[in-house]
Amino acid sequence: MKRAYLFLILLILVPTASAATVMDIMENTDEYYYLVLGDNSLGGDISSATEIVLGLLKHNLLDVKTVLEGEISVSLPQILVGPPCGSDYMKEVLGYDCDLWPYEEGQAIIKVDGNNLIVTGTTPDDRRRAGLILKNYPDYPLLDEHSFILVSGMSLEPANLDLEKAKEESEFICGDGVCDPGETFLCFPDCNKKSCFEICNEEGFGEAFCRDVPTNPNVNICQDGEVNKGFQYCTSEKSCCCEPKTTEESVPIQVPQQLTVDKESFIDSFLKGEAAGLIVTMSLIIVGFIILLAFILTR
Repeated sequence: MKRAYLFLILLILVPTASAATVMDIMENTDEYYYLVLGDNSLGGDISSATEIVLGLLKHNLLDVKTVLEGEISVSLPQILVGPPCGSDYMKEVLGYDCDLWPYEEGQAIIKVDGNNLIVTGTTPDDRRRAGLILKNYPDYPLLDEHSFILVSGMSLEPANLDLEKAKEESEFICGDGVCDPGETFLCFPDCNKKSCFEICNEEGFGEAFCRDVPTNPNVNICQDGEVNKGFQYCTSEKSCCCEPKTTEESVPIQVPQQLTVDKESFIDSFLKGEAAGLIVTMSLIIVGFIILLAFILTR
């Protein structure tokens, strides 16, 4: 019985495990960590890495080694800095294709992945801004509350930068009329992009439907013949289905033209037709009569 009570006391005293925050990673960075520059890193990325190294030297009394991606084992803990498309590992963790980076200029993200920390942003200057925040990480309590941070602003002065919790894909609400940072390609109606009707019409389809997702995963969302364009074009967790145009071609209606008469054309036709022959005959008779009259007078 005493052992049972002791076990319950230990369960109460021992805190439950939770996901590491950005602050946890920075505070626990030790000699086993590497600062890794991703492929295609630019000057701003090197500046960002330098700021982070200086911060660790100041707050952790640690001179962390900087390497290029591929120079160390992926199993070693790392702080990875670079463009969002500059690392296969980064693309895998973030889940973004190069053409679908959802953040704008002036926005960078800091994200925890296990024991690793990813630092990236839209431009090299954005990534440097994230590095400036991490340089003095103890000054930002928000880093101790979340594992995914959005850094916003166009200044290189940390005091003029804004920090907030970045949203995961499951946290966005499509259809609320707010285009949150990172939502650009997840909900086009909120971010003034293409709607279901616009994308279907643009690609030559006839009709557009936002259809509910069946509870049975084996049932198709779209009806037979329709093409599923995905969830980002509709709201309320519905998927955009485009229906092809019918093959029947409409028969054009023949509109009779109004009958008009051109006076000059009518006269020309008259002179060139039967009336012309009559005039010639009358002229010959008159000429013959004049000749006959002249002959009688001369006798």
